[in-house]
Amino acid sequence: MVIDRKDEYLRMVMRGKYRRLYTHLNSLQVQEWRTSFGEIEAVVGFELPLSARLHRPWWGNQRGGNGHSHALAWSVAGWETAEVDMDTETLLFRRTHPKPVRRPPLDEVWPVHPTAVWPKGLSLRREDLYEDRVDDLHRHPLEAESKDKYRTVAGHSFSLVGSILPERDERGEVIGDLPQSKYRNERNLPLNRYGEGPFCRFRTALGWQRSGVYALMAGENPLYIGECQNLEDRWGPRGYGGISPRNCYKGGQETNCRINNLIYREMRSGAEFELWFHPVDGDERVRRHVESELVFAIKPPWNK
Repeated sequence: MVIDRKDEYLRMVMRGKYRRLYTHLNSLQVQEWRTSFGEIEAVVGFELPLSARLHRPWWGNQRGGNGHSHALAWSVAGWETAEVDMDTETLLFRRTHPKPVRRPPLDEVWPVHPTAVWPKGLSLRREDLYEDRVDDLHRHPLEAESKDKYRTVAGHSFSLVGSILPERDERGEVIGDLPQSKYRNERNLPLNRYGEGPFCRFRTALGWQRSGVYALMAGENPLYIGECQNLEDRWGPRGYGGISPRNCYKGGQETNCRINNLIYREMRSGAEFELWFHPVDGDERVRRHVESELVFAIKPPWNK
């Protein structure tokens, strides 16, 4: 008799030190997650062992529960590693079984109502409105509640995600963060070009797990345009919103450091920022095409 040990493996993961990696991967709504060693350290809450940076086999996948606890965590979550680059300390997590996209049935999206409740003279069938209603359901609640919060940037429609709200002290000053001091720099790595900081911590785009192009705005002025596979990951506490100690050093995410430091410096001087988003379906090439169009047309000062 074959015994299904999936539940046993899950219990092992939840008792282990990499349970936060399992939880994070299990919550992602994308098919691939490109990340760095530093971002993974931010997820799990501790520094990876030295072998993770010295030996490529540490990132090897496993089958059937055999192997190390870290590999078991992503395996049980239904992911595998790929494209591990030991020099830049980056890798790609890919789902072993892609999540199907469920399309709700028509009756669930647009229930049948008695004829008397429809406005007089309405000639459209609910089937004619089906596509638009499905799009509304997939919109983030903040977007649905703020239908007046739209603007057109170089011919592309953007919706408001929210303001950048950094952590502040009791006097209202933006709190500076120097995370590089918390990194155990056993290899004597130099700081990257933007790793000196200081930085700030903020939260935005929570729940916006969509791919597309974003615009960081100061009033009517676009300062920075970029593309992403998952807006929450890019602007959340593991992206621009929080700089991990490892990312301050060579091989870390230089762009994260640069943008966060610019936000910190400008907000210390009283600037206010809003994040806007233009959803783009398709692969990275489609998003990069839209991003390039916008950067060429607007020439945002923070894009390099």
